[in-house]
Amino acid sequence: MRTRFRRAIATSASGLLPPLSASTSSPLPKLTVCLDVDDCLLHATNADVDPPRFRESVGPEAARAKAAHAELMRRGRMMPAPDHEFELPYLEFPVRVYKRPLLDDFLGEASKLCELVLYSSAVEGYVRECATLLDPDGALFGTRLLWREHCTPISAALAKDLTRLGRPLERTVLVDDNLASCMLQPDNAVPILPFFGDRDDRELGQLLLLLRRLHDMRDVREHLRGTYRLREKMLSGVREMRDTKSF
Repeated sequence: MRTRFRRAIATSASGLLPPLSASTSSPLPKLTVCLDVDDCLLHATNADVDPPRFRESVGPEAARAKAAHAELMRRGRMMPAPDHEFELPYLEFPVRVYKRPLLDDFLGEASKLCELVLYSSAVEGYVRECATLLDPDGALFGTRLLWREHCTPISAALAKDLTRLGRPLERTVLVDDNLASCMLQPDNAVPILPFFGDRDDRELGQLLLLLRRLHDMRDVREHLRGTYRLREKMLSGVREMRDTKSF
């Protein structure tokens, strides 16, 4: 079994991620955890109350985020002071960034268990700025940063194809608040509630507990499939749209 996993790791040279060294202490390759950025790890706002990463995009994902963000601002739940600000060339005002509660502790602990990857549907400049905020020394993610051009357009959505990473799917996880991002490998997905600034949010604490359970599993897909049943939910949604002739 060790040989099979070593061969899987070796194929990473042709994937989007740099090669992953085989562990000398475990027969399993390191668990690869792809983390979405927007409304998963961070929430970003702009002075005109328009989420900056969707300025250049359209479709249901953009509409959902804009509506949720506008409602949050209306209710006055956003913190007055952001955790960080940066500028992007296509925006008039700085981007204000709010970290999800427990984020720094989560990344520190998760990096001891897993190979962490930032995988966002946002543009490259935005992802790099967020990576600098989250990992200023490059110790957590290194060069494992993926952005919009690494996603697969499907209709109006941008899916994240885990087969392109060069990692064994049985040891790969995608954490995302947008189910459309997970449509190609739903059995590898960990859905997380979107974060829009709620300081009482505790999703990352629960996520860390899950990653600790997945750490020693030979194939994480069986556990995730039984826990979230995303494949069945997606198929049910397609059938519902077909029956109502909404597409």
